[in-house]
Amino acid sequence: MSVTLLPFVDAPALQVSLNEIYQRNPLEASPELQFLTSAENTNRVLETSVVPGNTGHIRQVQVIYTPRVTEAEVSTTITTDCSKSGKSGDLTHTYQIDTTVGVEYGETVALADLKSRLQTNPEYFAERAAQSLSAVRRKLSTGAANQMVLLNGRFASDNGEKGLSAANYLKTVATKYAAALDGGKVNPEALQEIIFSSVNSGFTGRPYVFGFGEIMRYFSLLESSGEYSASGLNFMKFTQANQVGFMPSIRIHSALNGGGSGNKFLVVDAGALHLLQYNKYDDPAAQVSQENLVMGIIADPLTGATFNYKYFLNPCGETVTYIFSTSYKVVGLPDDMYAGGDRLEETNGVLQFAITNS
Repeated sequence: MSVTLLPFVDAPALQVSLNEIYQRNPLEASPELQFLTSAENTNRVLETSVVPGNTGHIRQVQVIYTPRVTEAEVSTTITTDCSKSGKSGDLTHTYQIDTTVGVEYGETVALADLKSRLQTNPEYFAERAAQSLSAVRRKLSTGAANQMVLLNGRFASDNGEKGLSAANYLKTVATKYAAALDGGKVNPEALQEIIFSSVNSGFTGRPYVFGFGEIMRYFSLLESSGEYSASGLNFMKFTQANQVGFMPSIRIHSALNGGGSGNKFLVVDAGALHLLQYNKYDDPAAQVSQENLVMGIIADPLTGATFNYKYFLNPCGETVTYIFSTSYKVVGLPDDMYAGGDRLEETNGVLQFAITNS
């Protein structure tokens, strides 16, 4: 029995199969990528596009954004004149992405074996592709986490902010009361300080906490504590009222703390970090769909991140090979999002915290 491969390996057909497999077999969470690609996170950037005319290994990606108007630009005199000097509007910032750096994985399968397996299991190719895509996604998540931890900004240091160090780039909190004073019980002040610093540093929505280790234990305790602590605080009401999004990220924890016992974590405002990607086959002119060669784009069903997808048949070796790849960069808010003199100057919606318990 002959098997025609194109219905199984064509990019649109493979995408449908991958989506169906994902619905039946939930995948390992990728909190970093799931956050970066979410609609809530992309609200602050209006558009990203590859700058046309780029050649060679370096591609330029342009981001369009809207900076904040400072209070100093607002007049206290009302004239209703038709002519005004303000020139607020969208700005652009260009980032470079090296197309030879990113993530890539592929497999080569004997043609006879592939055809034989498809006769008994029409989803065989999609299942193998799903495993490969899972590996690429996990590698991309690790790389994204390593870049995210390098992008924190300053804390706004006014209005009674405390616990700052490292030129206001780090804040230390305690997640437990001192053991000698209260037996090391959970201390709600850490959550209070996360909320305070987020609001004081200009976050536009609820903060998202990325980390593991002690901060993971802290949030699991807050969420499972009884309604009242020994001090009379209603833990359940306190946690629910503050609406902090906790993203348990082993990758962020590892990137910040290495293999040691440190307990640093990140707090991020939605819209403060963005995943930029360059995929060669995004260009319709580069896409091919033939029995012996397919070049297209596949979207990860879990995160929405997109990948180059290439499939080709080697008639001499009687093998088929498929490859997933993408070039990427995680970027923060441009330096001129907040102008000089703005109280939020040098803040960027990404804060780094450390935990120290006595």
